[in-house]
Amino acid sequence: MTKTPTKHAVEPELFDLVIKYAAEIEQGKVRIASPLHRSTAIIAFCQNFFGQFFENQFGLQITKIDQETKAQAVGIRLAQSGKGNGPLRQIIAQFEKLADTWPDVIGSGYGGVPSDIKSFHREYMPRLLDRILTWARTTRDAELIDKATQARAEYHKAITALSI
Repeated sequence: MTKTPTKHAVEPELFDLVIKYAAEIEQGKVRIASPLHRSTAIIAFCQNFFGQFFENQFGLQITKIDQETKAQAVGIRLAQSGKGNGPLRQIIAQFEKLADTWPDVIGSGYGGVPSDIKSFHREYMPRLLDRILTWARTTRDAELIDKATQARAEYHKAITALSI
C-alpha cells in the first residue's frame, strides 16, 4: 500500500490550466503562431509549474523565466547526478529550454517568431507534459499522476487536431 503525500510536489489543480488551454485550442480561440499573453492559461501553467517544482523539490524560489534562473537551474541539474534522478534532470532541462525561447513565446523580444511559437505548441509542450508525467509517477502521488495524465491527453488531442 502506498501512502498519498500530505503535500503535493506540484498542486494537481494546476493542470486544469492545461486542460482549459486545450479546450481553447479546440474551440479555435488560440492563434498558434502568435505570441502568448502572460495571462494565457498555458503561460500561467508554465510559470506556476516551474515555480512550484523548483521550490518544493529544491527550495529555490523562481519568480521569472530568464537566463539568470536558467543558470541556477543548470547548477541544480548538474548536482542531480544520482541514478534515480533522471526524471528530475529532464524537467530541469525543459526549464532551461523554455528560458531560451521565453522571449519569443511571450513576444517580449521582437514580437515573437511564428515558427518558435508553433514549436512551443507542437514540440515543447508535449515533451514537457511527457516528462512531467514521468516525474509525477516517481512521486507516487495518485492525484498528481491522474491530473498530469488527463492534461497530457487533452493537450495531445487538441494539438494533433490542428494542421500547423
